Amino acid sequence: MRIFLEALFKNIGLFILEASYRKYLYITLRLGFIKRYREVNFRSTGFDFIVPDARSFIPQYFEIFYNEYYKFIPENQKPIILDCGANVGTSVLYFKKQYPNSTVHAFEPDPKIFSYLKENVQKNNLDGVKLHNTAVWTTDGSLTFNSDGADGGSLRNNISNKTIEVNSIDLKSFMEEMEYIDMLKLDIEGAEYELLKHIETSLKNFKI
Repeated sequence: MRIFLEALFKNIGLFILEASYRKYLYITLRLGFIKRYREVNFRSTGFDFIVPDARSFIPQYFEIFYNEYYKFIPENQKPIILDCGANVGTSVLYFKKQYPNSTVHAFEPDPKIFSYLKENVQKNNLDGVKLHNTAVWTTDGSLTFNSDGADGGSLRNNISNKTIEVNSIDLKSFMEEMEYIDMLKLDIEGAEYELLKHIETSLKNFKI
């Protein structure tokens, strides 16, 4: 309830003028009172969602569906999107809503979170989504991954998280096998800089 009231009174004008903001407020009202790490099913923006942590979904929804941080103008009728750090699939659902003819490669290393990503794709009958239960990195192999059971998983050390071993894929090699890429989304919790240095020479070949 506190999250809902803060969002309402900070932006009362948006509440009056924008239907999309009212949808966001509905999400905060529906999910904001639920305790952390409680699984919840709900429907919004035409999609059915299942998430392992309702509280962490609220900022995801705000950034992706309301602010539309990942909106772009594709140069191809069938854009190819690499969603690196897809989490439970909020961004994947957004991409398919905006670009229904796209092919989305969704990468998520955490096996638990990947299971939610897979279920959200399947229950919404999304075509053109290729799921990869792996981390994107500078090499093929395995990595130590810190899992928090929600949206805070990281390749970086965090002693408060559960440590697991996950598979990794060399993103540069994966990209170089593709004819074109329209959008590269990187949300890998602080490891972006090192990975961008690795793929730098490949970026010039694509419209990203």
